Amino acid sequence: MGNKEFNVLAGTFNDRILANDEHFVEKDGGILEINPRAFSRPNLAINSNFDFWQEGTSLSGVSGWQRTNDGGADRSSGSTFSTSRQAFEVGQTSVPNGPKYYKRIVVSSVAGAGNRCISAFDSECLEQTAGKQVTFSIWLKADAAKNISCEFTQGFGTGGSSGVNSIGVKKQQIGTTWALYSFTATMPSISGKTIGTTPGSVRVVLWFDAGSDYNSRTDSLGQQSGTFDMAQYKFEIGPTATDWEPYNLADELVKCQRYCEKSYDVDVAPGTISHLGRFHRLAFNAMHFYDNSVHFRQDKAYPPTITFYSPNTGAVNNIRDASVGADLAVTNNGIHIGTTGFTATQGGLTSDNEYIWHFIARAYLQY
Repeated sequence: MGNKEFNVLAGTFNDRILANDEHFVEKDGGILEINPRAFSRPNLAINSNFDFWQEGTSLSGVSGWQRTNDGGADRSSGSTFSTSRQAFEVGQTSVPNGPKYYKRIVVSSVAGAGNRCISAFDSECLEQTAGKQVTFSIWLKADAAKNISCEFTQGFGTGGSSGVNSIGVKKQQIGTTWALYSFTATMPSISGKTIGTTPGSVRVVLWFDAGSDYNSRTDSLGQQSGTFDMAQYKFEIGPTATDWEPYNLADELVKCQRYCEKSYDVDVAPGTISHLGRFHRLAFNAMHFYDNSVHFRQDKAYPPTITFYSPNTGAVNNIRDASVGADLAVTNNGIHIGTTGFTATQGGLTSDNEYIWHFIARAYLQY
């Protein structure tokens, strides 16, 4: 029996056969049921195809909080990790919708009850998801059959209520070939909570390595080293995963720039020696430039932290006096920071000298 057209008003299936209609699936006895994956819901995650990596495309042997791809972060304590952007072969079909990139994290586990390694995916949707079922789906594979764990958390911003973790904890075995995995949770109410000076948010955490201190947050995942690959993910309101839908790259970059923006080209890591996109100003006096204003391309989630770099050396917290060919350490630069831009001032300027710099503005979601 082929799929038939459903008449919503009449509550019956018409006789016309619909070829390859993905909206319905045929069950035993010829009964047609709605296919929930065919009716897609909005994706609350950003950069969900790993297209943008404003902080850089690789890190090696690091620990603590680290950022590469937009829309998330990685963290380890005790253990270390390396992460990198990997390219799919053109025309591959293992992961649908033609993604260009996937993310690889290589975990080097060190024994310790408080040691861990995670990847986090952040979404500014605390209020929209409170009290509702949500689903996170992602394509995964590993260098061998391994368990990972997924956890949902709520964050209330800087100065807000304490975060809530251990929501919807699930341990999941993943294999050595690409497969789609989904995780569902019911988010707690936020009644009585306080939102701080930065936005509230929801974080989805994938655990790769977890000492015994984190048993309740990982369903006793345990510790392990290994290589884990991640591609194309979706975070949505609802009890099941629906299909990931392609996005416009220009629009997606704007979403990313709400939380991070830089003067460098989008694929150039901060601190790289580069003159492409740099700012240049003439000094009016020892403190001010003729034009002190720097305007962001996209309004930020809150007034960001500004970090400067010398285009000639890549030195952090330095600008370059191009007239004498020397770096100058930042002193007062970046005062009067708002969500639309900042005023650049600097002590120790020489009148009418030319000064150049790169910057990055960070307004990431806080927990």
